[in-house]
Amino acid sequence: MTPSAGLWFEPNTGQVKGRTEFIGRTRGAYLYMTVAEVVFVIPSEKMRQVRMSFVGAAAKPSSRPEQPTGGHSNYFVGKTEKEWFTGIPHHERLRYRDVYPGIDVVYYGTEGRIEYDFEVKPGADVSKLGIQFSAPVSLA
Repeated sequence: MTPSAGLWFEPNTGQVKGRTEFIGRTRGAYLYMTVAEVVFVIPSEKMRQVRMSFVGAAAKPSSRPEQPTGGHSNYFVGKTEKEWFTGIPHHERLRYRDVYPGIDVVYYGTEGRIEYDFEVKPGADVSKLGIQFSAPVSLA
């Protein structure tokens, strides 16, 4: 089963090198989620990427996938089983807790597009929120 929104998140169990904690997949883009930023990669003739980060955010907010879809990914990237990553579960939502004190960020999909909400606990200071985007960069 795949999510009806056309977007899912999966934990990085080694299928992607580097600091990536979660991978998001849509029909038109890939997302690489780290504790510090989200990297949007848009495949086209000239692969493009845009980085989004939260200014002044917590150094290591906790992350948790939510709403399992029942789907799984398998990656057979080498010749031996050590290089295979199988049964990686798909989730419809991804939550980063306390990105700012009392403020969570929740990522999800709507009609194949990535969206995010800030969930603010009573008394949290929303004036701390700050989002920074990089200019699109061509990877080709």
